[in-house]
Amino acid sequence: MPAKERIKEIEQGFEHQFIETIQDPIETQKLWFELVKSARLEILIIFPTSNELHRQEQTGIIKLLKELSSTGIRIRILTPMDDRIKQRAQLFKEQNIDIRYIEQILQTKVTMLVVDRRLSLAAELKNDTKENYNEATGLATYSNSESTISSYASIFESLWRQVDLYMMN
Repeated sequence: MPAKERIKEIEQGFEHQFIETIQDPIETQKLWFELVKSARLEILIIFPTSNELHRQEQTGIIKLLKELSSTGIRIRILTPMDDRIKQRAQLFKEQNIDIRYIEQILQTKVTMLVVDRRLSLAAELKNDTKENYNEATGLATYSNSESTISSYASIFESLWRQVDLYMMN
């Protein structure tokens, strides 16, 4: 079933739980846009590397997030920092995108997206040295499973709180 139809079903309350594996990075990127556009309340994102944030910027996702932030949707991003991201930090803040910096965790190779705590997309980072999203991205999982989403949201919230604690010290 196409992602648009699933999103429509969920919005209309016809929720059957699913976990879908996506092998094609082009389909994964299309789904990123559809999920982000479907957000009504909140978007949570973890980028495992700063390069992944830059690749998403090239695809247009960051621009879309900036547009959506003016509609009152709460957008929170966890990402490692580099000089380019540091330079843009004020722009993110001005556009109501809450961004926190995490250390690049060597073993983490998954980008996680959670939309309204009802849909998730987790995409493997296959090769972080590639500039092109399609070359850098591996398998992805798309789900509305409550246990999967609550696990991803819990990971996000734990890392978010951990960064806040470090900022206070």
